[in-house]
Amino acid sequence: MANEKLAKVRDLYTEIRTHWSQPAPGKYVPYREYKDIFVAVGSNYVGKKMLEYVWFGASCLLMMYH
Repeated sequence: MANEKLAKVRDLYTEIRTHWSQPAPGKYVPYREYKDIFVAVGSNYVGKKMLEYVWFGASCLLMMYH
């Protein structure tokens, strides 16, 4: 059972390494594009959260002084 899982992990690694820049036959997107999308969405989320915290902190101070 562990050998089967190890074989699947090896196959996945080989698949990603082989088709990192060129998509596999029948597919239109290489794996590098998936990484770029993941990084872009994560950065967008982090940026939104940081602005949310800054906005919340500023509004609390403004209400306190009002």
